[in-house]
Amino acid sequence: MPAFDLDMYAGRPVKCIAGHYGELVFGQRERLDVLFSPMIYNLPSFLSGHVARTLTCPRVMVAPQNVKAGFMKERDVFAEQGIRYAAPFVSLDEPRLVPKQLWEGLHDVIPGLTAEETARASESGYRALADFTGRLRQKSREVPYRGGPAGLRPPGAVGAVLSDRRRSRLHEAGRLGGDPGGDHHPLSREVRRRHHREEEGGDGPGVPAAGPRRGAGAVAL
Repeated sequence: MPAFDLDMYAGRPVKCIAGHYGELVFGQRERLDVLFSPMIYNLPSFLSGHVARTLTCPRVMVAPQNVKAGFMKERDVFAEQGIRYAAPFVSLDEPRLVPKQLWEGLHDVIPGLTAEETARASESGYRALADFTGRLRQKSREVPYRGGPAGLRPPGAVGAVLSDRRRSRLHEAGRLGGDPGGDHHPLSREVRRRHHREEEGGDGPGVPAAGPRRGAGAVAL
């Protein structure tokens, strides 16, 4: 696998893409014909129409091209493996535009692909997504009313659930009185040194010691 550097503050999806590409290119028993990795501009959401945009993270959006460049830094790895690479720019929150974007990005790498086939595939994908989203949102309404200390009463009450993953920079910046919005700036060397000392059982103040990891997310009820 070619060696290239990723920004240490690139998100997990970007780092996962790099490793996944390597496995797809070099780790398969049967050679791939096409590696399809779209640059996703925006995402469908129940908030669509109520907010200005539902954009993806810019780093994730351009990751297919950035990671591709790493695999072509010294030589064209995809060409050597006989793989056709496709990374069309796709606006998933604009269903009427998606078939055109996909067809324009794929018809050169998938011989015989028609615009009609692409449109039917897109419609099928959106139907499956709508079905999954509906079931997921129904589940999100059921879970909080199961009872127990955290259960909402009476049934039908309105609530919001927000959890933070401990040890994230959002958590650390909040405890330190910093601005979590400036996530591209590393914590200072002194803060990191105190943090490591505390983790090792020392008396360093500052960032709290590690606690149970929690998944970050929100549930709309």
